[in-house]
Amino acid sequence: MKIAEEIFQDLVPIPSRLTGYGFAMRSDEDLRGNGNAAFQERETAPAEAVYRTPLMAGAFDLKVTVRIHRPGSEGIVTVKLIDTDTGDDYTQIDNEAYIGAYVGAVRQAVRAVLEDIAETCFYRSGNAWIIPANPRHYDIFKGFADDPDHSLFWTQRLKVAPGDIVFVYHTEPIASLACRCEVVAADIPTDDGNGFTEGKHLMLLRLIERYPPGMYPRAFLNAHGINKTVRGQRSAPPELVLAVLGL
Repeated sequence: MKIAEEIFQDLVPIPSRLTGYGFAMRSDEDLRGNGNAAFQERETAPAEAVYRTPLMAGAFDLKVTVRIHRPGSEGIVTVKLIDTDTGDDYTQIDNEAYIGAYVGAVRQAVRAVLEDIAETCFYRSGNAWIIPANPRHYDIFKGFADDPDHSLFWTQRLKVAPGDIVFVYHTEPIASLACRCEVVAADIPTDDGNGFTEGKHLMLLRLIERYPPGMYPRAFLNAHGINKTVRGQRSAPPELVLAVLGL
């Protein structure tokens, strides 16, 4: 499997994040950094975004192209690595027959850029959920900060699966979305002495994005499919997911 296929499998691009990252529409390089207006104007037609960056002290030019068929759909990601001395494609990165320290370093450099793009500009296609958290009782961000992987265990009352999106909603007095997480593991049984009720199940959440208090208040949720307030763990309406992710 090619590096790009491995990293971007089942991921959906967020156009506004792509342009904010430095992607530009193929038809007009001047659109680089100008927000997502170009995508909005062409939201009913396929769009193509291109990102270029030098690698290995300028020895290579990495070109990443994202083809977006429609908002909310999986994008087709293609990667070209060009040798700046010869102008030729450096195809060794996806050919396992090539081994050695140098090609390994090149692959690692390409993977680092692609993984950063995937985490910053894409979300995993799958189910999305929303769960409440009382800021008076527990500081979730301290919990994330205390773990080297920015992950924490949470009581699971949903049929979640690894890769699912989980939005955490801070209840009163904040009353707004706190963050977006990804489910790392699910259906983890609880044990005596771990601080959770015996016989329940846990899910492991990894922090992806933190939202400032009031950025997505209760009124925003009400306007995007959540009636009244979030009282328990539940599915997140598609319109809410699309709105928060900027699709």
